Amino acid sequence: MKRPKRSTPLARGHRLRPVSRKTRQAKPEFGAVYDAADTRAGGRCEVVDYPVRSGFRCPSAASEHHHLFKPRRSHHTVREILHVCRTHHEQFERAYALGRRVPTTFNEVAGRYDTAVVYAPSKFVARGTEPAV
Repeated sequence: MKRPKRSTPLARGHRLRPVSRKTRQAKPEFGAVYDAADTRAGGRCEVVDYPVRSGFRCPSAASEHHHLFKPRRSHHTVREILHVCRTHHEQFERAYALGRRVPTTFNEVAGRYDTAVVYAPSKFVARGTEPAV
């Protein structure tokens, strides 16, 4: 039995758009939010370690934006985005078993979330929502 041929960009006669129209239209708004987060950070990573370093802010240069909540499109406000260094961004994306950095409380004075590293066997255990077996 012969497999059907997959469609290629050349067979369709045009290339696929790399970015959707909806995303392109939202870019100016997204850029403004990122610029405000950059201004708040002042070029430094915004991660504040509690309780390990007694509230000291990371001295590294910020290079990436991290959305604290998902889905990212719904939670795209300055309050919900941190400007962080590469090392801390990787900690936000880690598995809980390896030590995942999570937001703890919102610091009204600084205008950003404090964070902590949480170790747990799964995200359900870490959140206290372990499903019944």
